[in-house]
Amino acid sequence: MRNLRKLLVSQVRVPAHTSPEEQKRLLSQLTSQFLRMDCLRKFYVDAVLLLEGHLEQVLGHLKTPLETLSITKCPLSDSDWNYLSRCPNTSQLRCLDLRYIKLTNFSPEPLKILLETVAATLKRLDLE
Repeated sequence: MRNLRKLLVSQVRVPAHTSPEEQKRLLSQLTSQFLRMDCLRKFYVDAVLLLEGHLEQVLGHLKTPLETLSITKCPLSDSDWNYLSRCPNTSQLRCLDLRYIKLTNFSPEPLKILLETVAATLKRLDLE
């Protein structure tokens, strides 16, 4: 998997009765695989409910800057938005897709910072 350039993680759900400790263990298992992905440039996350509050743990394991980041149908916490705005792996994005993310009680400042950071490289933006 060292040469993997594109990854889609989709429809990851855990049963409601799963303990927070077990959720952390499952997330660690998933994200530890990113340490082996030296060439990952396109990362798509769709309907991964386990992501909320853990975006830093997920993106922090990536070794290279991303060209494409797509997060769809995933709840994001304030800490996720704040991390996304300062994440070094998103500073060279060419494509950013943030669709079907609930923005209730959302502060637009982190998104503004992210868009200002990637303005020079971004070619495609999809917000819905």
